[in-house]
Amino acid sequence: MTAETRIADTRDAADIARVHVASWRAAYRGILPDDLLDRLTVADREALWQQVLSDDRVQVAVVEENAAVRGFLSVGPSRDAGAGKDTGEVSAIYLDPDVWRRGHGSLLMDRAVQMARSNGWSQLTVWVLRENTGARAFYEHMGFGPDGAEREEMVQSTKVTEVRYARRTDA
Repeated sequence: MTAETRIADTRDAADIARVHVASWRAAYRGILPDDLLDRLTVADREALWQQVLSDDRVQVAVVEENAAVRGFLSVGPSRDAGAGKDTGEVSAIYLDPDVWRRGHGSLLMDRAVQMARSNGWSQLTVWVLRENTGARAFYEHMGFGPDGAEREEMVQSTKVTEVRYARRTDA
């Protein structure tokens, strides 16, 4: 594997959007309604990622293989009420389904830990759908564990339960 991570910029929005839509359709099929997943568009996601990539509070990294973006993650200060200034959050991590279980996600999570350390965050959290057992196993492999927090969210008109995972970045 010749994959590498780098910090993303607005020129990556279309590639990030493509990965985002493909990953959602593969990962959430059977968890979220098919019609919701089928309505996702790269154009809509590209507009969203143009905004995110222009926000200084959020850092986005991509993983490339053979000059093609194969995945991404976004990291910023924790959005959780009561979180201290020492807590960062992975707000998104998605990969092309073609590269699942090939080490790309590990490269991105290693990058997230580096980003957290450079921001002075000693803890990093990520919210995951309770039913997404594959992602939960990945986070556990990367040293994260459920910290007991759960929340209900609405994704379009579908109620989902998310579980928060956390890990120390200084270990």
